[in-house]
Amino acid sequence: MYLLECVSNYETSYKIGYTRNKDIKKRIISLQTGNKDKIRCIDSFESQNYAKQIETALHNFYSYIREGGEWFELEYSDVNKFQSICKKMEENFDLLEKYNNNFI
Repeated sequence: MYLLECVSNYETSYKIGYTRNKDIKKRIISLQTGNKDKIRCIDSFESQNYAKQIETALHNFYSYIREGGEWFELEYSDVNKFQSICKKMEENFDLLEKYNNNFI
């Protein structure tokens, strides 16, 4: 899981995503191609089993501030809580799996 930041014309956007490749720098390089504004990694979380589910849950949770695709207009407090939110979601998905819940 990663949280990327891109500042353009004094507007800050954040990309919430995941990559199977553990090298987030490679993902940034691919996103940077064709983008004149610098993209940098703000935070990351290594999910043991649920990266795609956490990404989907975060996209749904922040859908009201989606700017397009996987880019969001997050508040500073959301950025600061990225790690703890991802960790809590991981724990919740673990519990759902433990009790054979079909939600995941």
